[in-house]
Amino acid sequence: MKLKNAIKTILFAFLILSANHYGQITNYKPGDIRGLFLDLGVGPRFAVGDFAANHFFASGFEASLSYADDNSLPFFVYGKFNFASFPSEFTDILSSSEFEVSSRFFLLEPGIRYFFPPISDKVVLLMPFAEGGLNLGIVHTVRQLNTQIKTQYSANNFKFGLHLGVGVSMFLLDALLTYNYFYEYQYIGLGLRVRIPIFIKL
Repeated sequence: MKLKNAIKTILFAFLILSANHYGQITNYKPGDIRGLFLDLGVGPRFAVGDFAANHFFASGFEASLSYADDNSLPFFVYGKFNFASFPSEFTDILSSSEFEVSSRFFLLEPGIRYFFPPISDKVVLLMPFAEGGLNLGIVHTVRQLNTQIKTQYSANNFKFGLHLGVGVSMFLLDALLTYNYFYEYQYIGLGLRVRIPIFIKL
């Protein structure tokens, strides 16, 4: 069963190549080819712009469901949950700044992913890809005053933004760079993402 699923996954990847080369997949009826995948990713996040004044580095995690069929290849649609936790910038703490700020992101990100023709398909399959979509979620911010009596304030802010990403894929493993934009909150993410087939119909 595991071997059969692995073979189907490889065939699905090569069907993406067919869609890139010929614009459509032949010898199949519309809807005959479908795939649903679970994507899990981890990696660092780096604050940019005004957001970098009080933050620098964060750890991040994402989980998404992505879907494609023979009518949409080489496009995939996905829905992603994205989490990132930014502690206060370490240098601020050393300099005994007036306050520390930490922020956590809880995001839902619907989007579209496009696979370009492969840059290598002989020994290892390598396909560049680009993705983008909307960001909807909550930014939880905690401010702590560094006085003799430490006082803490917290707030949950609903945010709407955008995300863009580029990377290289071996189909079951992606390496990617992403940019997330919100007003007053921007960060860049690096990551590795594993793709696990849930359902493939060929």
